[in-house]
Amino acid sequence: MGKNAKNDNDLDKFKGPLTTKQKKRLFPELLRANWWNITQTCRELNIDRSTYHRWIRTDKKFRQKIEDLQEEEKDLVEAIARKKILKDQDKTMIIFFLKTKAKDRGYVERQEMRYETEQTQSPLSFDLIRSLLVKRGTLDKIIEAGQELEKIKRESK
Repeated sequence: MGKNAKNDNDLDKFKGPLTTKQKKRLFPELLRANWWNITQTCRELNIDRSTYHRWIRTDKKFRQKIEDLQEEEKDLVEAIARKKILKDQDKTMIIFFLKTKAKDRGYVERQEMRYETEQTQSPLSFDLIRSLLVKRGTLDKIIEAGQELEKIKRESK
């Protein structure tokens, strides 16, 4: 048990089977040591994944520790991605970054139109418009559909 953990003594210091409280306390530490592999961490603590998910649902402190670790994981991966962009000038990573972080500058694979109302903000994608146009079938109907969309937009203001 604990062969992937940074410090096997963390598990070995407990005599006999671990209590639920001990397992919950060790879980975040082992999860980090196992590079956020939940299955491996559950295996090392001899619990089912369903037990882990139940702890997440029912124990606020445990859930918060796991959420903090997930943020730590994201920070780590983002740092690696930034290094690949800045130091290695990795083209794939640059494209990924632009498509996820620079959408507002036009780096998107598909375009979305947004309209705002006082209560909500909802995307109106070109896929939806295209499906409306295909259903209509003729140029007159296409123009009519465009007018309907404009009307919806005006009414939502």
